[in-house]
Amino acid sequence: MCSRRINAVHEIVFEGSRPFGYFGWPTVAKLPDGTLAAAASGFRSSHICPFGRTVLWTSADEGRSWSGPVIVNDSPVDDRDAGLCALPDGSLLVTHFGSDTRIYYPAGAAMPDCADFRPVLDSWEDDIVSRHIGSFLRRRMPDGRFGKRIPVAASSPHGPSLLPDGSLIYIGTRFGVSKPDGTLEFKMDRFGGSGVVVLRSADDGDNWDELAEIPNPLPGTRFCEPHALGLPDGRILCQLRLEGEEDFSVWQSESADGGRTWSPAARIAAGSPPHLLLHSSGMLVSSYGCRRDGCGQRVMLSSDGGRSWETDYILRDDGRPRLSVHGRAVGRFFVHRLLSAAGSGGAMRVARVALAPARNVRPA
Repeated sequence: MCSRRINAVHEIVFEGSRPFGYFGWPTVAKLPDGTLAAAASGFRSSHICPFGRTVLWTSADEGRSWSGPVIVNDSPVDDRDAGLCALPDGSLLVTHFGSDTRIYYPAGAAMPDCADFRPVLDSWEDDIVSRHIGSFLRRRMPDGRFGKRIPVAASSPHGPSLLPDGSLIYIGTRFGVSKPDGTLEFKMDRFGGSGVVVLRSADDGDNWDELAEIPNPLPGTRFCEPHALGLPDGRILCQLRLEGEEDFSVWQSESADGGRTWSPAARIAAGSPPHLLLHSSGMLVSSYGCRRDGCGQRVMLSSDGGRSWETDYILRDDGRPRLSVHGRAVGRFFVHRLLSAAGSGGAMRVARVALAPARNVRPA
């Protein structure tokens, strides 16, 4: 097990209670005025359940204290993932996807030990479920109001990213397919069936153009849960989780033409899923989960713009085996002060660390 360790201060964002104290798929973002926002799929009973809601918190003191939870989405189905992207005008994009839990627990299937939610699933009607499954974003205005729900063809835990030119890139698992009338159709049996799709928006997420796909690299595997980052030199990095191997792994691809074409993906670390950040020092930071011995969170660092990485710095290693690689909390929802969001073993965390200035990469 790696002995290098990142020092971090752990703060509690929210303390819940059983049986609905489970929080997963968190993301953190920093608004232009310095406010931190944290989001997760919360008030759940387990990793797969019908109860998930998109929950948002804010902090005005660098994560030392947090607002009460704000429910952004509470649809009749399971609202999973919680991506965030801060925009220059002070607004915040919040993403999630609605999931039909019945595909995991069809009629007659045994329920998990933590809860028997069969009555809830049996009460769902197909026409209601069909209106709420899919990938969506909502815009939180600077005054706190939320805009309409916008369907998006891609889904990824951490949502879109702001590029240096002011446009947005969203790389995620293809979920929606365009119908002749231009609207999106979502079906659960399509989710994750192909490589990830690359979308770009020039109007703050109201409309999206499809640019490319990043194909699955190996037979019997698939890419999912990617995160992208635009660099000052114009390149776009994308790190992706590869599923289908015995152990999850992080792979990386990059684009030099605004997301239209991508380099062949290469494996860079064991673990998943990744969250990329350009640190104020110029260092690139990717946080990711670990399901090996010392289950928890890891960080990898790059001082040359993602061309090489020092992997497996320990952020936390006290998680229970086989728990989330995203970050979750049973009873408590944690954050360590601002760096990046990933997790395992019962917590959502971000971290503030001091890093030496990097070579060849300037912070945005």
